Amino acid sequence: TANPTVGQVLAASVFVQVEDFEQLQEYYLGGKFSTEKVNYIEITDVIPAADFIPQGSEPSAIRKNLEDYSDIKIALKINYPAGLTDMHNCFQNCTNLVSLDSLPAGVTDINALFAGCTNLTAVPAIPEGVTNMNSCFHGCTKLTSVPDIPASVKLMKTCFENCTSLTGVKLKCDYNPAVTLGASAFNDAFNGCTALTAGSIKVPSAQLTAYKNNAATMGTTEEKFAAE
Repeated sequence: TANPTVGQVLAASVFVQVEDFEQLQEYYLGGKFSTEKVNYIEITDVIPAADFIPQGSEPSAIRKNLEDYSDIKIALKINYPAGLTDMHNCFQNCTNLVSLDSLPAGVTDINALFAGCTNLTAVPAIPEGVTNMNSCFHGCTKLTSVPDIPASVKLMKTCFENCTSLTGVKLKCDYNPAVTLGASAFNDAFNGCTALTAGSIKVPSAQLTAYKNNAATMGTTEEKFAAE
């Protein structure tokens, strides 16, 4: 069974609105959230841009806040600041995150955004303009489908590595043969994606040969690729 789209999730749910993570904690301590069902939570205040990315060796402030609620499953809706472009590692290892309703239109870096989110089942559309998706969904073992990967993407190293439930994906981007930090820009993008079958990775028809020729680099086999 395919994962629900974010639109379907939203249509079937009612979000509990809290102003900020402090109020979320008050609600949590007050026993207002279920430990069995998914909790639909909307943070209504604008979250500062600095809270979306790691600071030095520390994880992002958002991740640290969500880790306080590891015993509940959260479908999250948040209010982005204007001009947000960088969300690398934002939700990394947030194992309680089930879905995120949207991404900001201007974001370009979502490197490891959802890496290690082992309960993630629904993800939002990926905005045109995103260039870095390295490790974006690494280890998201419950994810069966994802939105189309936009043409702007240049980096996809280990993007879907060990997404063991992923059954298909459509790439609108060209294969990037560049080598960055000693590895191919698309190195191991599909390594460990054991649920992929023949023709389940759709790519632009003009790029089919390039993808097939580099299947081993991406950790998969050439029959998995087909022209969209």
